[in-house]
Amino acid sequence: MTKLMFLKFLTITIFAILLYGCSAKPSYSAYDLARAEAYSDSLDELNSMIDTTYNTNDFKALTIKQVQEILAKKPKLDTSLIGKVAGLTPYELTDGSVLLITSGDIGVWYSRKGITEMIEKIKNLKTGESHHILEGRFTYDDSFPAKTSELIFNLAQTLQLEQKILDNSVESIDKLDAAILKYCENGGEYDSLFAGIVAYVGEVFIKQKVGKWKLKKVGKVWEPYVIGKSGFAFNIFNPVYKRWYDDDYLPYRNELILQPLVLGELEQRMLKH
Repeated sequence: MTKLMFLKFLTITIFAILLYGCSAKPSYSAYDLARAEAYSDSLDELNSMIDTTYNTNDFKALTIKQVQEILAKKPKLDTSLIGKVAGLTPYELTDGSVLLITSGDIGVWYSRKGITEMIEKIKNLKTGESHHILEGRFTYDDSFPAKTSELIFNLAQTLQLEQKILDNSVESIDKLDAAILKYCENGGEYDSLFAGIVAYVGEVFIKQKVGKWKLKKVGKVWEPYVIGKSGFAFNIFNPVYKRWYDDDYLPYRNELILQPLVLGELEQRMLKH
């Protein structure tokens, strides 16, 4: 495997990681892969690592052997994708999914949903189109505070948590986070939990600082805040978003990081006021 081939693989794999969320299970970092390529005498070790890295419901990094096995079946070129995935060759598989490969038989498998989302995100990046981080994740308006109890109850049910565990304490956030990880590892979608997590984190803030909910309309979405006794606003949705989608925290996705993010928001706002 040449350095150029490997870099191409890392490019498409890391790009895929940045586009997708909930089900990712990064067993190794890009640094680990690069280190293995540089120091290992055996491609089997590298391929074994790739085979267990960066897999989700909508994309999967494939070993060279797996790509060659697929190509041996002579799949058809996906002409609908020609020109939309520059530098990569798209093949349509029998189940409708897509294989993108470089000239060195390094590739990533995408579900049809996954490839559609990827192309749309690329298009948005090229056009400079931006979206609020709450779009499609938080669909509530200023009536949200009246629905938090129901959302938290449903969150516990979905995650199979006893209601008493969600006691609005800071410590309970770790228990919630562990249940979120388990849910996502089993194929659940983080977005489906988003509003419930926001509701719970907000109630934790309210208990700690005796504040109240306030929603602010920004464009098409309503941003949820908790207003403290002194009148300053705690951003509730930001740590919930960062927990799964912020690029800086991707390496720590499989760790319990929601509580530190929430406490960080609390401390940051306190320091500013």
